[in-house]
Amino acid sequence: MPEPAGVARASVELTNAARHAVATTLICCSLPSAQVLELAAQGHPMFSAVAQLTQMDVVDLPTGHWPMWSRPQELADAICTAVSLTD
Repeated sequence: MPEPAGVARASVELTNAARHAVATTLICCSLPSAQVLELAAQGHPMFSAVAQLTQMDVVDLPTGHWPMWSRPQELADAICTAVSLTD
């Protein structure tokens, strides 16, 4: 089914600060978590939202950009573990 072009092009502005306190799991595939956290701490614009999270777990799954193709079971396990932490 085709998507309206605006869905792909429009920017989204998140304004509710409560989102920073939501339990979050970063599954780092293309960059190691240490590098992601360092870039966030340095204020890198790509990771600026990460620096604002107050409840965060990190998982390293070094697969590149497509873990669902290269390591689907490990990705599924990481997601299931993340979900179980929020119960």
